Amino acid sequence: FLIRDASLHYFDSNEVERVGLLNDMEQTFDTGLTTRDWLEYVWKNDQVDYLIDIMKQTMLISRWNFNNESYILIPSLLGAAKTERETSKEQCHFDFSDKFLPIGLFHRLVCLCVAESSLRNSKIHAGTLEPPFLSRHHLRAELQPGESFTLTEEREKQRITLCVSSDAMAPKVLRMCDSMLRKINADIMSSGLVWSPYFWDSHSQKFFR
Repeated sequence: FLIRDASLHYFDSNEVERVGLLNDMEQTFDTGLTTRDWLEYVWKNDQVDYLIDIMKQTMLISRWNFNNESYILIPSLLGAAKTERETSKEQCHFDFSDKFLPIGLFHRLVCLCVAESSLRNSKIHAGTLEPPFLSRHHLRAELQPGESFTLTEEREKQRITLCVSSDAMAPKVLRMCDSMLRKINADIMSSGLVWSPYFWDSHSQKFFR
């Protein structure tokens, strides 16, 4: 279900509509945002709390609380079609080319970033943060109103690129992303990840390690 091949994982839309979950199903596969009702249906209402908890712990799903709406984000269901014009400044490349950039690592990083933005939106900024913009290889999110950062997975270059909307927020976001990568490495990857950060120097107009 978290990686869906439509030719293999088939849902009867007539049956889904009969139980009142057609919109939930379409939203899940169109946007990666699902509802607890849909998960209960898919999992036949069996150990749903346990499965949700395990998937949050393993960073396969994340809470999504924006615009007074609550969903569950499943990044592996995101499509690749969405694009946006990049307006942020490049600050850092997390380069994994010494070994490799594992499939699924970026989606786990997205889960942690969205969870942090969602928590700040609910607890600190009173619902004023913009919802994240997401596609399969791209995230834009806010940590405070009007200031965003983006992460882009570049699989052909084996790296994840970080951009920020203002220089002032760069140190905070860099520390956050580095901490999240270390958490993924320790909790999921058995400390087997190897990456090198390359930082942008505005004076030389080059990245340095």
